[in-house]
Amino acid sequence: MSFMRALLRHIPAGNLAKDTLYVAFWQGVRVAGQALWVIVIARILGAKGYGTFTGMVGLATAIGGFTGLGLGLLMLQDAARDPSLFADRWYKALIACLASGTILGVLFIPISGWLFNSYAAWHLGVPIALSEIALLPIVSLAAFAFSARQLMSIAAALSALMASFRVLAALAFWCFVNQRTLETYAWLHACASLMCAALCVLWVKMRLHPGRTSFTLTRRDVTEGLGFSMVWMVNNALASLDKTLVLRLATSEVAGFYAAFYRFATVLALPVEALTMAAGPRLFRHGGGVEKHPLLIVHLLTSALVCGLLMGAFFWAFAGILPWLLGPTFEPAVPVARWMALFVPCYGLRVLGSNILITHDKKRIRVLIEGCGLVTLILTAVLWIPHYGLRGAVAMITTTEAALGVATWLVVWALQKKQST
Repeated sequence: MSFMRALLRHIPAGNLAKDTLYVAFWQGVRVAGQALWVIVIARILGAKGYGTFTGMVGLATAIGGFTGLGLGLLMLQDAARDPSLFADRWYKALIACLASGTILGVLFIPISGWLFNSYAAWHLGVPIALSEIALLPIVSLAAFAFSARQLMSIAAALSALMASFRVLAALAFWCFVNQRTLETYAWLHACASLMCAALCVLWVKMRLHPGRTSFTLTRRDVTEGLGFSMVWMVNNALASLDKTLVLRLATSEVAGFYAAFYRFATVLALPVEALTMAAGPRLFRHGGGVEKHPLLIVHLLTSALVCGLLMGAFFWAFAGILPWLLGPTFEPAVPVARWMALFVPCYGLRVLGSNILITHDKKRIRVLIEGCGLVTLILTAVLWIPHYGLRGAVAMITTTEAALGVATWLVVWALQKKQST
């Protein structure tokens, strides 16, 4: 940490590079935690157990996109442009998260039981709903709150905090539980999420002092919030439903192979995600006409493309060591999963382009593009996974991300051309 501070002293205050380094540091901590979590859980549960858990979590994460009704992102947008609105937007978003998370969590339980048609699904439904639908969005809301106040390092730290709590749950499962069943771990996972969410809310109250305001929802809150909610839900679905589809259309073992290699591929997109998160408030001001940065988008695109290509090459070269980390049951998947190297740059470009659309008030366009991407994901899954297994799954996600990246950046390019004329 002292090295980080020494380095940052040489970067001008308020510089995007400084925020990016802060975010990259905490994102690195988060990614390290997620990688350790995958290693521990995959080794204990094996490919089948890990595939079952991640497939159900994927469905819960997609549904959890509706938790909060989009008021968290609305808070980020409004408070970034007018800090005096923070307290009002925070309180509304928190109440909406608590209420909607409870309702959606209850609905998830029968949906998962029906979809997967297994005894395990019914017993895993409650802890997974609690963790991914009710509690994880609260952590995201707290991160949005700190982002709105330009405290990017703390916002990134909250994601690292959640990853750390879940690593502790996995290590407790490994060290102190004699009968290591999937259901037992799911409850430890939920308890870790509960502790993290409570700590994040407390941190917001102690550091930002939002105060309490009256809870009133205007028509504008509902309409814009639902717009953000659709964006968040579709984004979550793109990032999580692929595991659910693989679990549903193939086997739990194939789902475990795919989910593990997907996780490590997204880990390599860390530099692009850090850059995108750090640039978020500035992009909101740029999109709202508050600040002008003529070359901001060009610099972001160039950085994302270079990082994505380098990280993709790294994944191709070193994918062979993953079975050594995850266990020998993952060895047969390496030759196929190595092709996910193509996914890495496509994913990074899509994430950056999608966030640019949000900050330029193009929520409907983003929802339309990503909705088409979700349809592409489902169609390619149905067509390829039953016949080609893991190969079909890798082709599904790579094709979807490539199509989304091209479509998103065509729209961003059109927007920039329009602004320059």
